[in-house]
Amino acid sequence: MKCSIKHILRSFVVAICLSQVASAEKPNIIVILADDLGYGSVGSYGAAVVSTPNIDRIAREGIRFTDASTPSSVCTPTRYGLMMGEYPWRQEIGLPITMAPMQLPANRPNIASMLQSEGYATGVVGKWHLGFGDEPVDWQNSLTPGPLERGFDYYFGFPINLNNPPVVYIENHQLIHPEDPLDQNGKTGAKKSQVDLDTVTDVITGKAVAFIEKNKEEPFFLYFATHQVHIPIHPAPRFVGKSDAGIYGDFIEDCDWSVGQILDTLDRLELSENTLIFFTSDNGAIGWPATYKGEQTGGKDGDFGFFRNAPWSGFKFGTEQGGSRVPFVARWPGKIRPSSESDTLISLVDFYATFRELLGQQDDEQGIDSVSFLGHLIPGRKDGLAVRRSHTVYHAGKNSFLGIREKEWLLTFGGIPKHTISGKTGESMPGRLYHLPSDPEEKRDVYEQYPEVVQRIEQEMQDELAKKESPYRVSNGQIIEVD
Repeated sequence: MKCSIKHILRSFVVAICLSQVASAEKPNIIVILADDLGYGSVGSYGAAVVSTPNIDRIAREGIRFTDASTPSSVCTPTRYGLMMGEYPWRQEIGLPITMAPMQLPANRPNIASMLQSEGYATGVVGKWHLGFGDEPVDWQNSLTPGPLERGFDYYFGFPINLNNPPVVYIENHQLIHPEDPLDQNGKTGAKKSQVDLDTVTDVITGKAVAFIEKNKEEPFFLYFATHQVHIPIHPAPRFVGKSDAGIYGDFIEDCDWSVGQILDTLDRLELSENTLIFFTSDNGAIGWPATYKGEQTGGKDGDFGFFRNAPWSGFKFGTEQGGSRVPFVARWPGKIRPSSESDTLISLVDFYATFRELLGQQDDEQGIDSVSFLGHLIPGRKDGLAVRRSHTVYHAGKNSFLGIREKEWLLTFGGIPKHTISGKTGESMPGRLYHLPSDPEEKRDVYEQYPEVVQRIEQEMQDELAKKESPYRVSNGQIIEVD
């Protein structure tokens, strides 16, 4: 009993201290999420033929994480995981390539609603890809529920990929020209709201800057989800030919310019010291050639003078590290040590727990897969203790359990094809185990050589499935559906 009382009192004191710290420092928070930007596509991660001075500035003035993973190797599930602090496969979140209804639940908090409840002005600019309205989406009327019903005060951007209709701008609940609506199928009409690929970088970056300017007097949270470098590969005209890495490199530099505009705005408004800014990507780069205005400009990866996901194998949609390992840098002057580096394993689902700890909130039993990395971001913040993830799980589409990562080991489960998307299935394959420090390109399957490792990691996956009711179980190196 004494131990229990002592533990309760200690937890109470820690909660008070965290609350006092949080109230004294409620920083502005910016999360910039690039699209399909691979680990090896940024200067501070080894890309020598592209220039990314602004992303590299965040790393130089802050911290660079070398083992950040996405919860999926494809975009919509990752965006769900980032917002909810939950692995997307738990809700069977797939990849809608046409407009879909709202994917975020109304009865549970996410990072935006959490920050909004703490008095933050909240805004999202850019690619949403988490659905609007109900099914079918009613383009003739107000697009509700939308981001404003899920914790954001403001939204401007496009609903889905710029290569999938409808390629239009939405502000808050409506097309920017509601008098010129889309048809009920969302494919024709809305000519005034359509996105011009030549100017989209300037438009969405300008909206992100305007949100910061409008909310400079109060704590704000900006989620800036850029279109670079997802297809269509289409940098602003002023960036064409600017890089030494072809049109794809030009598009990366177009992305870096957007980051620079955000940093310059913070400097101009004297907000840099009180702003925690992150830059990362939703998954690795695509594996197919780049095209510009319908013409192919590169054949295989490396044709532009660099390997987009280097040093990892694989691409978006796959189980290999190239699909899920992403650049991840953060800056908070005076709090994060400049030019610091961490090799701790983190996942994009970890924003939820990190922001919760930053604000001094108690565990709300939400964000069940989220692990705070605040102790790694700001060493010494929590009596010098930093929680380390033992593993992370990721997938690439509806019902597609692809792999589970420990620090050194990657286990991909049999029965799940390597290139699964939107619930489509292919040929099954046996479970595979890779030792990443000695085999970063995943060329040597050592599943049979390390049965004790396989058994341990399979048990970790079984424990993950048991956290929440699931129709799946681990059996003989495969994930199977139980009737």
